[in-house]
Amino acid sequence: GDLEVAFDETLTCVEFPHLAAALGDVRLEHDDALEAVGMPDLAVVQGDLELQMNFALSNLDFSHLTEVDGALDVHVCDALTSLDGFGSLVEVGTLDISANDSLVDLHGLGELERVTGDVSIVGNGVLESLHGLDALTTIAGELYVGGPAALEDLQGLGSLQSVGILTLEGTSALVDLTGLSSLATVSGGVEIVDNHALTSVDGLDAIETVGGSVALRRNDAMTRVEIPEIVSIGGWVSSYESPSLETIEMPNLTSVGEGFVVGCCWDIYAGFDSNPALREVRLPGLATVGGDLEFHSLASLAALELPALMAVSGTFRIESTGALSDLGELSTDLIVGERLYILNNSCLSQADAEAYASAIVALVDTSVSYNYGPCE
Repeated sequence: GDLEVAFDETLTCVEFPHLAAALGDVRLEHDDALEAVGMPDLAVVQGDLELQMNFALSNLDFSHLTEVDGALDVHVCDALTSLDGFGSLVEVGTLDISANDSLVDLHGLGELERVTGDVSIVGNGVLESLHGLDALTTIAGELYVGGPAALEDLQGLGSLQSVGILTLEGTSALVDLTGLSSLATVSGGVEIVDNHALTSVDGLDAIETVGGSVALRRNDAMTRVEIPEIVSIGGWVSSYESPSLETIEMPNLTSVGEGFVVGCCWDIYAGFDSNPALREVRLPGLATVGGDLEFHSLASLAALELPALMAVSGTFRIESTGALSDLGELSTDLIVGERLYILNNSCLSQADAEAYASAIVALVDTSVSYNYGPCE
């Protein structure tokens, strides 16, 4: 069964020195005076291990614990400065480290190799480093990092090779993704959103495949997106509302399963410019897009490189660009499954737009108009 110690306002220490295995959950919650927990012989927890809302807890001893089949949850333990009591832990079902106001790093998890579910690292206002996860190679579920105000990079994840989903959201000090140098496979999606100091995605240099979608949104300081080794993306690629973004480059990307959208088509008629600084999009190896391929409301876009493009299953749109004057870097050996739109491009001449449209095949419809170039 379960072991639970909860809502005790006077208890300062919990010790079970000879407990070797827990067949259910172990829960220590809302024990306001609890300072220390000692279960030194505990080797396996078949359920969850939950340490929650224990504001005075500062000392842990789970020194022989190797496996938690369920969740290891350390939540709102504000006096806890380290996780040193988990030095033998190799595998957990899920790992949730959140809202621990004094936790500086994750030292103490140095033997952890596998997480069969999700890893969530949220809040933890003074967390400066993910060191302590240095042995972690596999996260079958989502790696979610959200909101650590002091975290500047992802050092400590250097052994991580595969994750199910990668989500980085709401950080204020994260500058780049250094620390993910071994990450080669994301079986689900990548979402990088609302990270206000993030200047690039440097650190994703080893990623080759993303099974789901890639979303890059509202990263105010990001100037470039360069993912040199990525070959295939199974879902969508979307990038918008990043005001400093200048470059998108994926030199080895060959296929996108659903769609690739840079800009926000639903706002173009309102004069909305989603990536106002974006100057170049370079996808020299991209051959197939399983849905729409769209570039719109991009005031500074001057270079669009798609020389290998052979098939777009949905709509191909180039609309409301402010500096694009030449379509010479676009493939003419192209079949568009639905519609081709080349509209409202300030520096592209109507004659050049029509010449390109006549050189490719659009199976449903073609609309080429209001291209006012060349610019002076």
